[in-house]
Amino acid sequence: MKKLNLIITLIGLAATIMLANVTNNEKPTAEDRATFLTNQMKDVLKLKEDQIDKVQEINLKSAQKIDKIAVKESSNLAKLNAVRAVEDQKAKDLKAVLSKKQYKKYTQIRQKLKEKVRNQLM
Repeated sequence: MKKLNLIITLIGLAATIMLANVTNNEKPTAEDRATFLTNQMKDVLKLKEDQIDKVQEINLKSAQKIDKIAVKESSNLAKLNAVRAVEDQKAKDLKAVLSKKQYKKYTQIRQKLKEKVRNQLM
């Protein structure tokens, strides 16, 4: 459990650093975000060599869709719902690539991050 909390903290820290770059007008590209996330997942989930390219592709596809949502959707609620749909599809795609153990760990981390965001918003 301590290791999971450390992982969540590191991912949160990395996300904060990436957001800091956005405020400096250095918005990371979809490719940058996908590569960053894939590297994090490689370490945390102990991805095998044959999984890395597949996970990178899934992360890139999701990041590109989210970029389009940011431009296309007008209301925050529409953006939120669209991003949720992308994230749900991403989870399904990852389930096909990850082992049961890796996917369970991925969903646990994803749930913890959701809770953390919810708590920050309240």
